[in-house]
Amino acid sequence: MWRKEQNAWDLVPADEDTKATWKARRWIFREIGLAASFMWQDDHYERGDDYAEVETATILGVLPHAENEPRTWLVLVDGTANSGFGYSYPTYRYLTLSGTEEQPHVAEATDAQVKQMTESEEYHGRTEAESAGHRGVA
Repeated sequence: MWRKEQNAWDLVPADEDTKATWKARRWIFREIGLAASFMWQDDHYERGDDYAEVETATILGVLPHAENEPRTWLVLVDGTANSGFGYSYPTYRYLTLSGTEEQPHVAEATDAQVKQMTESEEYHGRTEAESAGHRGVA
């Protein structure tokens, strides 16, 4: 994994959470995309307006955990919602994913989880391109 340090790029070994994220990327994006689509569909149906669709998903990282505990990923999902009155607007939500491919568990992320991740050194050590568009919780 390459990391920029004081105007130079250094190759640093990836930690186990990073390796697990690389290995599980397709599974994470598939599960998050499906869950976010259905969550938005339910939200908009209850309000009586039109649909929302997933545009992008960004894995922000793994939430802190003990060494022998399973990983929980925090993912930012950006989408576009349709008002039903002829205009669209951007929308987003933070979701967490844990479990396995056989039994995934997707949930709405809490404000504390989002704040914990977006205030971490790892999150702020990203390049501007990696962090572009990420929303923090004040």
